[in-house]
Amino acid sequence: MHPSRRRARSPKLVAATTLLAVSAVAGCAALVTSTAPALAGGSLLGVGVGVVAAVLMFAEIVVIRRSWAYDRARVADGYRTETKVRHESNVTFVNGMGARLLCRENQIGLMQDALLTSEIEIALARERLSAEKARIRALEADAAAASTDLASARSDMLAAQDALTVSESAGVAARAEIIAWQEVAQASPEQKHRRLA
Repeated sequence: MHPSRRRARSPKLVAATTLLAVSAVAGCAALVTSTAPALAGGSLLGVGVGVVAAVLMFAEIVVIRRSWAYDRARVADGYRTETKVRHESNVTFVNGMGARLLCRENQIGLMQDALLTSEIEIALARERLSAEKARIRALEADAAAASTDLASARSDMLAAQDALTVSESAGVAARAEIIAWQEVAQASPEQKHRRLA
């Protein structure tokens, strides 16, 4: 029991103590007188008063024990209520944490799916990049071949222009000879003789 909740003295205990004190005084008085009737009366009074005091003390002990049991029951009920509240709080906490963990697991699953999708997109982008690089290399090779063909065609064209120039100059020379021959052929026979002479 808590010290601040001290119980008042019970009237039963006071009565039992008073009866025992009276019995003790009566016993002492019987011993002082030392007569048989006084000793017998004191003894009977002591036994009777002792029995009554024992009954009163037993009743008070029963009341005290019931009070203590009631206090213990109240404390146990308080602990039970507190334990129930804690249990409900723990259940609420566990449910909340379970929901949060489930939410986090869902988020992790979504992130893993997004990561997998990103990895697939990266792989596809790398494949497209490799294909574009191969196409660029092929185009560069085609461009190099085309520039080689162009250079070859230019040199062939320059050679053809040179040949054309040579053939034109040869044609001009041949025309000049033909014109000279024609002039010679049209000249009069006298001029031929003059020339010949």
